Amino acid sequence: RTVLSENASWPKMYYYSPMVLFSVPEGDDKLMPLAIQIEKTAKAKVFTPDEQEWTYAKMVVTSADENVHEWLSHLGKTHLTIEPQIVAAWNQLKSVNHDLYDFLSPHYQDTLFLSWAARLTLLYYATPEDWSD
Repeated sequence: RTVLSENASWPKMYYYSPMVLFSVPEGDDKLMPLAIQIEKTAKAKVFTPDEQEWTYAKMVVTSADENVHEWLSHLGKTHLTIEPQIVAAWNQLKSVNHDLYDFLSPHYQDTLFLSWAARLTLLYYATPEDWSD
């Protein structure tokens, strides 16, 4: 479990980074989970399918997978990565009425707004007041 926010005005937020052991049973083509370890400590419990908490462990893995997708794959490698190119295209290509800008502009539509909204609602930016005593 890793602390995401230590800011006193925000509730402490944690995210898990579970480890999962998978297997493909012989004669089958489905990937099956065999064990899940939610915390990375020496004495952390290892959950198996025959335990009552198995559903909880699978929910933690699903949540962690969705966090990786939303934060890294989608927001980080899509929206935040393309922003400089959108600004550069606006500044350099649109100003000279370049055909490439006409081609790219439908792909850029709403991206800056969505990135701004994501920053406003998903990301927490610390201010200097947060560090003062």
